[in-house]
Amino acid sequence: MSVPPGTSATLTCTPEVETNSDELIMLELSEEELAEVLASARAEQLSMKGEQQGSDTLVMCTQDKTFKVKLAEASNTLMLVNETAEAAAAAGESSKRPLEGSGETGDGGEGAGATRTVVARLTDNLTMERAVPSLARIGERLSQTLYSGPDNEDEVDGSQLLGWEQLCDSVQASESELREGLSAIGAIEVLGHWRLVDPKYMSDILELVLSQLVENDWKASSVPEQGAVDALPEYCPIAVRQCLKSHGAPAEARDCGACWALDERKVLRWLARKLLRSNAAKGWEKGQLIDKWKDLAPEGMVPSWATAAGICLFETNHAIVKVKLFDADELPVEPAARFARLFAYRKEWLSEELLPFIEGIVGPNRSVPQLLTKHTRTFTDATKDNQKSHSARS
Repeated sequence: MSVPPGTSATLTCTPEVETNSDELIMLELSEEELAEVLASARAEQLSMKGEQQGSDTLVMCTQDKTFKVKLAEASNTLMLVNETAEAAAAAGESSKRPLEGSGETGDGGEGAGATRTVVARLTDNLTMERAVPSLARIGERLSQTLYSGPDNEDEVDGSQLLGWEQLCDSVQASESELREGLSAIGAIEVLGHWRLVDPKYMSDILELVLSQLVENDWKASSVPEQGAVDALPEYCPIAVRQCLKSHGAPAEARDCGACWALDERKVLRWLARKLLRSNAAKGWEKGQLIDKWKDLAPEGMVPSWATAAGICLFETNHAIVKVKLFDADELPVEPAARFARLFAYRKEWLSEELLPFIEGIVGPNRSVPQLLTKHTRTFTDATKDNQKSHSARS
């Protein structure tokens, strides 16, 4: 409300002030947040999402960010004033008037201050803080309609299929974050619906692609996209292309068209998982596993234990070191549930052992040190050269 120093204004209330007070609430924003909200509103990409997602948290989604919205009680009552252009102009004129009793003579003459109308009285306001988008539910929902090729579509419950608009309405994330989330989990769009590729179907495709490297003398750094599709006619072309995308990156195109460079780390981790699953009950002796792993690796790719971080654990028994499958991708996404699973498997973890299993849940306002402080008790273990270790926080 424009009331210059040394002047006054008369406040009156509209008859609708009580109704308005029940229907309106203030939203407190920083300058940066205000710019973000206004830009998203102009682009028609501003939305509020809440309990319909099975969450008690209300969020505001802009074009590319998600904010948690909280209710804050104000210590004072805020009055919302409907100031017209005429009132603002009057305020400017009143600034020329002298204060009563000052003895000064102003150019504006005598007269009372302008009148303002109070349209609502507010005691609460909303605040926002950056939030981690709730992308975990995407995988959960899409896992109900796994894609394993056109021949198996009759087995899929069509009522569970989700299109883009349904995902936007049901996932607490901005459209940009949602697209990134779908890409991160390797989702594909088939006939207007977003699907996850069945892991076995994807594994079969990758295994055949790797076999084509030898048969067609392809380099792992330059796999022709159309050549891979043509070599696997019994598999869906969309899924074959997704396999190349999930396990590689675009390479320089050749005369045959688009090419993909297979990612060494991703391919080696896939091979490691395959080997570990083949002997999941007993595990592998460390030396045997690395030798087998090297035999299966494409030319130019070199397996290392650093590459296997987050998918296996070492266990020593009578001087024999065994390697067993323990995959971070199969652990809960929620931090409390993940740490509970980790400490159920082992009561104590060295920092270097624990880190690969929590890196995947780091996000805004959720760093590694914050996660460790909240969910673990940190100590140094004298039996392990005083290395930093972690146990469950009681």
